[in-house]
Amino acid sequence: MTETTTQQNSAIGALVVAIIGFFAPFIGIILAIIALVMISKVTSQEQRGLIVATKVISWITLAGYIIFLLLIIARIVV
Repeated sequence: MTETTTQQNSAIGALVVAIIGFFAPFIGIILAIIALVMISKVTSQEQRGLIVATKVISWITLAGYIIFLLLIIARIVV
């Protein structure tokens, strides 16, 4: 496989993991982190759109789950 094909496959894989993490309850945080790690290894400028999409979906997923956990903790404490 060429370097471009490997980079493209990694970018697509990271995007798929990020999307699954967005919709998967409880394991979404882990999948979002995995997607961020996977996409950090993609350096091809040709994959810039996939890189940005993966980062946006992953960070939204992480923020959503963190807010969700904070609301649960606040409700337990109160």
